Amino acid sequence: YGRAQIVLAAGLLLLLLRHTPRDTVALVTVGVMLVVVLFLTFYVTPEIVSIGRAIDFVPRDPAPPEMGPFRILHGAYTLLDGGKLLAGIFLLVRCGMDR
Repeated sequence: YGRAQIVLAAGLLLLLLRHTPRDTVALVTVGVMLVVVLFLTFYVTPEIVSIGRAIDFVPRDPAPPEMGPFRILHGAYTLLDGGKLLAGIFLLVRCGMDR
C-alpha cells in the first residue's frame, strides 16, 4: 500500500512539475506527502511490524516493555497518515475551486 502511494505521489509530483504556470502550494503539499509516505513506508511500518511480532503472543499483564515504543509508533503512523489524507483532501478541494 505504501509503495503504491509512493508511485502515485511521484507521478503527481512529475505532472505538477511539468504544468505551467507552476502551482507552488500544490508542489509543496505533494512533496511533503511524498516525504511522509517514504518515512512511513521505510521506517515506521517496518519498526511496527518488528515490535509487533516480538510482543504478539506475550502476556499483557504486566505489559511488556516494548508496548511503549509500539504505541508511540502506532500513534505517529496514525497521525501522519491522517495528515496526509487531509493534505490530499485539501488538494482536491483546491483543484475543484480553481475550475
